[in-house]
This record gives sequence, C-alpha cells and structure tokens, in this order.
Amino acid sequence: MGTDAENNAGPRTFGSDFRRFFLRGLSGIVPPLLTIAILFWAYGFIDRNIGQYVTEGMLRLMVSGGSKPDIVSDADILKYGEPIDQFDDQGRRLTREFVLVKSNRTPDKFRARILWEIAFRKYRLDLVGFILAIIIIYFVGFFLASFIGRATWQGVERAFFRIPIVKAVYPHVKQVTNVVLSERKLDVSGVVAVEFPSPGQWSVGLVVGEGFDELKNKLGDDILRVFVMYSPTPFTGFAIMIRRADAIPLRMTLDEAVRFCVSCGVVAPGEERLPPLEPQSPWRSQPHALKPAGDYNEKSRPGGMI
Repeated sequence: MGTDAENNAGPRTFGSDFRRFFLRGLSGIVPPLLTIAILFWAYGFIDRNIGQYVTEGMLRLMVSGGSKPDIVSDADILKYGEPIDQFDDQGRRLTREFVLVKSNRTPDKFRARILWEIAFRKYRLDLVGFILAIIIIYFVGFFLASFIGRATWQGVERAFFRIPIVKAVYPHVKQVTNVVLSERKLDVSGVVAVEFPSPGQWSVGLVVGEGFDELKNKLGDDILRVFVMYSPTPFTGFAIMIRRADAIPLRMTLDEAVRFCVSCGVVAPGEERLPPLEPQSPWRSQPHALKPAGDYNEKSRPGGMI
C-alpha cells in the first residue's frame, strides 16, 4: 500500500515511477558511496603528504645498507615495472627497470634501489609507510598534548602569524579543522523551539549553557544560551540568548535535531504528517501549535539577539 502522498499524486506514469524509484535509489546509494569516498580521500591525503615521504625514507635506508632483495625475480621486474616498447627473445614485453637492472652500466647502488622499489610494489610495503604515518601523527598529537609540546606549537603558530600571506589564511583553516577534528564534545542540555528570527517564526535550537551573569542580573530572569542551526549545515548558525520562559522544550534528541536541520525540515521525529492545506486558502496561516510562554512585547522580545 502506498503512502497518502503517493495515492493523492494522481495517475502513475512511467516517468513518475522512474523518477520516484531513481530518487529512492540515490538516497540509498549516495550515503555509503560518499562515506567510502571520504575514507579514500583521507587515505590519499595522508599517503601523499606523509606516507610517501616515509616510504622514500625506508627505501633510502634499505639502499644505504648495501643489500639487495633476494625476493625479487626477473618475472617480478617485468610484472611490476614500467612497460616499454621492447620485447625479449621469449616475446615478453620489457620494462624500464628490467633494462636498467640487466645493463652493466647501471651503478650497483641504483640497481639496488630499483630492486627495492619492485619489492615495495610487489608486497605493498608502501602500506607500511602509511601505517608509520598514522603512528607519527599519533605521537605528534601525544607531544602536542604535553606542556612542552603546547608551548612549542604556540611558538610555531606565532611565527606563522608573522608571514604576510599565511597569517591571512592560517587562522581560518585552523578554525575549520578545530570544528571538524576537535575532541571536545558539544555539551547540549536540550533541544528547544525559539521564536527566531522574528515573531511568529519558530526555529529549532540547542541549549548550550546558561546566559551571562551580567545579563541575568540586568533582566532579573534566567537566561539561556541557544545555538540556532542553519540548514543544511548544522555547524553554522546564530548564537543567541533568550529568557528561559521563552524557550519551549522539545521531545527531540540531538541527533534528531541535526537530521531535521540537514534535511531542511523534511526528516522530523516520528515523521508526523500534517493534513493537507485547504485548497481555497493555500497561503492562509493556521493557528500555530506552539504558544509563547509569555506575552510578546517590545521590551521582552523572545529570541532577541545579544
């Protein structure tokens, strides 16, 4: 049985069915694909900027030892090397590495490096460089968590702020990374509805704490700090302070509030459906289910921005 919206949508056609099922397919496929794409991007970012340099250091360390990998055969050099337009007597396509290894003019140190590169490709030893990069990042974070590490990094940041171009970009990049990668959890004590940004318009907000003492003493009332999220990016919005009496608690969790914001109000807790608007007055405002706790006046404006 279809939903009420589908039943009232009129006669079904191939085009409408195709559009509906296509959108449903996208809604099911896109989230996991985006997750996988982000993970691959993170792997590539770490590998390109750290892992490759670690792998290069491992290669140089192996070559400097003067040893050659005995686990690499001629077939491996032909398989994992860079192909060229030359063939041997057996009809096998040669590779650049194979020609250099077999040449008597190739220095032993360079020949050893080529063999080690083939070994790294065959046994995916570049993953060792990626794992070492993860370990290095961990120890950098461990060092920065110490008193000496924080003091050292503060000195490095002060040096960054003295560079003309860097000082205009670095603070904004740091703010973004702090929001995304910060280990500090958002301390939300509840989800509320506030009359914001203007009377008669209600927004979903997160109660993040008590208001400033100066404001409470001035107004003689309890004040709440509320973060009103923007759709579809819940990490942007307005930080406002309102009277506690003007905040209406909602039976909504933090995750439900974020989903409500990201979906632009489409996904609501319980997926409650409103009755259709009357055809004769589609734009006539209906009595709102939420009533402000106190009378609205200019002196006590709920949802006012401080």
